[in-house]
Amino acid sequence: MTTANEIIARHLEQIGRTSEPRSWEREHCYAFVTPRADGEKAIVSLIRSLAHMCDASAQLGINIADDDYFGDSFEALISVARGYLNFDCGRLDCGSLDRLILQIATLGGYNVDE
Repeated sequence: MTTANEIIARHLEQIGRTSEPRSWEREHCYAFVTPRADGEKAIVSLIRSLAHMCDASAQLGINIADDDYFGDSFEALISVARGYLNFDCGRLDCGSLDRLILQIATLGGYNVDE
């Protein structure tokens, strides 16, 4: 089974395939791997945290969406992460990040509207 952290790795691999050294795809990947600005650090940290929480739940054999204690809170974090994309995310491509967040949410068992 695919993990949320594997989804992030695949995302970076797919976007980083461009051969142009200063393309938006490369800048996006650089920013995700080594965020500079506070906005970049905040959203990357939040997305990585969502992935870790989703994977930790799966390791316990629990689909995070079905967790009666944390499921609603995780869903709220997904909403917060998507809302933060309207802030200054620096070199990061927010459309790509939105798709990434939706993939993590779907893996966790949520049906989130695009």
